[in-house]
Amino acid sequence: MGHLRDYEGINKLEENLGTAKEKELERLKKQNLATIKEVSHPLSTDNDIHPLIRQIPTHPWVKVVKGAK
Repeated sequence: MGHLRDYEGINKLEENLGTAKEKELERLKKQNLATIKEVSHPLSTDNDIHPLIRQIPTHPWVKVVKGAK
């Protein structure tokens, strides 16, 4: 009977770890989204940077990454 109790305890521990991982993942997703919004908003409203952003697709390394020639 001791083995069955150990098995149930391991299952419970795995469930708790799974829940903790899910909560941590959700927290990280929210934090990442907030960071993206914090960074992208000033960039999208800065008229001085718009021409630079439009040039990005023409950069040789972008073409390499995309597989274009």
